[in-house]
Amino acid sequence: PQKVLKTKIYDYYIPSKNILIEVDGDYFHANPEQYTKRSRMQERVVKNDKYKDRLAEGMGYTLYRVWESDLKKDYEVQKKRFTRLLK
Repeated sequence: PQKVLKTKIYDYYIPSKNILIEVDGDYFHANPEQYTKRSRMQERVVKNDKYKDRLAEGMGYTLYRVWESDLKKDYEVQKKRFTRLLK
């Protein structure tokens, strides 16, 4: 399920671990491995991401992020990463 904190929506919420997960699209979230120069839209999204990071941490949640390209490139590695977090 998703989680709403104040007015911000997080992609996934694991209640038993108090974990939030965000899957960041490479373009919209300006993956630095792919985008050295950001558009104004990307700047706004990155600023919003930083706010969401602080908000989650300030409210006692652990937030993990994963890039879209990392999921596409090596899904099994990411699957293992998150499986370990849930144990």
